[in-house]
Formats: sequence, C-alpha cells, structure tokens
Amino acid sequence: MSEVQTNEDKAYTKARFFKCALQVNPAGYIKYRGQPQALSEDAYNEELLATSLEAGIEVIGLADHGSVDGSDKLRTLFSENGIIVFPVLKLLQAKKSILSAYLMTARHPKS
Repeated sequence: MSEVQTNEDKAYTKARFFKCALQVNPAGYIKYRGQPQALSEDAYNEELLATSLEAGIEVIGLADHGSVDGSDKLRTLFSENGIIVFPVLKLLQAKKSILSAYLMTARHPKS
C-alpha cells in the first residue's frame, strides 16, 4: 500500500471538509439481509479499505445492529491506514425505526 498522509501532517488555517462514509458495515452485517457472506472477514475488510482509499474517504461511521463488538478488525485496519473511525450502534425501536447513536470514541489514526 502507498504511504498515507494523515491529517496531523497537514497545516490548516481555516475550516476543512472531510469526505465521509457514515454508514459502513462490518462483514457480518449482511446476515440482517438474509444473505450469506461470500468473503472471509479479512478479505471483506481489505476490499472495503481499498475502495474507501480509492474514493478518498477520510472518516467512516462503522455501523452494526445492537453491538460494536464485531468491528474491531475493521476499525483497526482503517485507523492504521489513516481513516478516522466513529463506531455507530444502531438500535431498533418498537416501530422498527432505526436510531443510530454515534459513539464519541473515534480512534484517530495516530492513536
């Protein structure tokens, strides 16, 4: 992989916009659609990372249903490659509407 320039390497004097993908799902998420996952978790993570880097994504919201436990590998991989990760916990309410809670424990790529 090419060397990633992090936000800490850049000097900003004004507001800055980040290209974000705020609904990124881990490999196991597909089970909620009743489909099997054709890729291994590692292969899925690598493909998702390559696509995100190609698109210039700098921040992701990593979302799963009712848990953030299955997201550690993906979260670590993205952080190691200069992408800021916000874990998102999606909760279903009685009327089947979705409430997403962005947990403010984002991991900066340098931490």
